[in-house]
Amino acid sequence: MAVSDHDILAHLAGAQSIGDVIPYVVLTRLSEEPASFETLADEFDVDRTTIYRLLDPVHEWHFISNDGTDYDGYEVTGFGAVVLHHIDVTTTADEFGDSDSSLSYLLRSILRPTLLRRLRTNPARKADLARGSANPSRSTVHRTIAGFLDHGLVTRDRSTGQYTLTTAGRDVLATYDSLMSGVRIARRHTIFFCCCDDRIADFPLESLTTAEQIIDEPVAPDRTMIALQKIVAAGVDDVRSLRSCSSAQRAAIFYPVIKSGVPYELLITGPVLYTRPKKDRYRDIVHRAIRATNVRLLVVPEVDEFPVELDIINGDTVVVAPSNPRNSVDFGDGLQSEMIIGSDADLIAWAEAHYQRYREVSDPPLRYLISNLLNHSKIPDTKGGGKERSKG
Repeated sequence: MAVSDHDILAHLAGAQSIGDVIPYVVLTRLSEEPASFETLADEFDVDRTTIYRLLDPVHEWHFISNDGTDYDGYEVTGFGAVVLHHIDVTTTADEFGDSDSSLSYLLRSILRPTLLRRLRTNPARKADLARGSANPSRSTVHRTIAGFLDHGLVTRDRSTGQYTLTTAGRDVLATYDSLMSGVRIARRHTIFFCCCDDRIADFPLESLTTAEQIIDEPVAPDRTMIALQKIVAAGVDDVRSLRSCSSAQRAAIFYPVIKSGVPYELLITGPVLYTRPKKDRYRDIVHRAIRATNVRLLVVPEVDEFPVELDIINGDTVVVAPSNPRNSVDFGDGLQSEMIIGSDADLIAWAEAHYQRYREVSDPPLRYLISNLLNHSKIPDTKGGGKERSKG
């Protein structure tokens, strides 16, 4: 049986847990630094079995992984980071995971938010709530209403016997609905987020409701590149891009832009600068791009790999994909990767902010090379396996 969005939130909040350790708190700890189950058990002063029971479900749901660690430990995936960030910006510090909070009370049973929604729409008596699609028993409704009253979520009209939501009830239901919406959207794009690391945490989830989702898979491995080619072929007036790896296929797609003379600004990492094109056509495209007056090439120091591959086209279309073609996942149907194409204002603002962050610290290639020589820096790892590197 597939797990529901409600069940995921309930587990993270500890509504279904035994003991005082909350999965959300353990995941937050893992988001700070990878760790093994043994290390976590020591830090939270519980046995390893308890940690396993808390984290085994979230491992199955792709919140954590041990694929990218150098030892027997776990780290939060991009998917886990996105959901944790959504929880943090949607709830207060003492709300999510607090067993006494109204939100935790809702999360302990899917019936509770269901009944609150009915009362938000229309005031009702207990007998009315016992009827309907949920079809709860009268005793269940009685206990649930008693809980609502204890938490100040509803009030009773003595003249009619009807219950209606208080301001607190409306607020906690709005918080619950927002949490559910974020988890639902993130789960639809699990492939994309699991192909990224935790630097993707602040991705604007609501922008994905109108975005186009393109998935590469074994039976159709080039869907994303075909979609990107269609966008470029439709007409380009301006392009700004982030690139963490060399790609002959992407170079061929953007070759018409290079020839057209329209502004094309490309931010790359050091490893890309040091990677020599091997294929003849790819090499010719790169050489032409370097000589083209409309192409501005900038190198971002101290970064081996951007959080994503990014194209901002004409200022109103964002194309975002995993930073490296090797960043794919296999959930049982073979290797898959996902590209997102959207024009939502929040997505554009997010893309602009991330692009500008790297542009502000970028250098022209010659200045970058001279700086590396003066600082006696090593040539960057051309495999591009890292994130931002410390200057220390």
